[in-house]
Amino acid sequence: MPVILPAAADRTFVFNPPGTGTYALSVRPLLFGDYAADWGRHPPVTAVQAAVVQLLSFQPGGLNEGWLDFSVGNGVLSNFDLWSTTNLPAGFSPDTNAAFQALVPGSQYRAVIPATDPARFYQIRGSLNAESWNVTASPG
Repeated sequence: MPVILPAAADRTFVFNPPGTGTYALSVRPLLFGDYAADWGRHPPVTAVQAAVVQLLSFQPGGLNEGWLDFSVGNGVLSNFDLWSTTNLPAGFSPDTNAAFQALVPGSQYRAVIPATDPARFYQIRGSLNAESWNVTASPG
């Protein structure tokens, strides 16, 4: 059964499939706000189970370094980055000082973080089979 939804004001849409599987998505533009053009192609889109990311431990920086241990389930980790901020309303930015280690290859990892002052909030971002995920940790 087709479902027709309007796009958001910023011309995006959210697709929440009812389960895993292959779906056909098709879009059509509205010209001048009222005139619908033809439906576009509908290449298959595959919905997969979301990655499960769990923060295992957070060791704040001592004299030299701290670390974030985390596990990843439901996918093969292809890459990840550490992002940080000192002020949550300001947003996160890439933190290039972290080094990542595999504790249990394919499932558990550690981000080694140089000691910083002031305290920072951290977020680990990665890609699993073309799916984005993140986990946030903070001191305290």
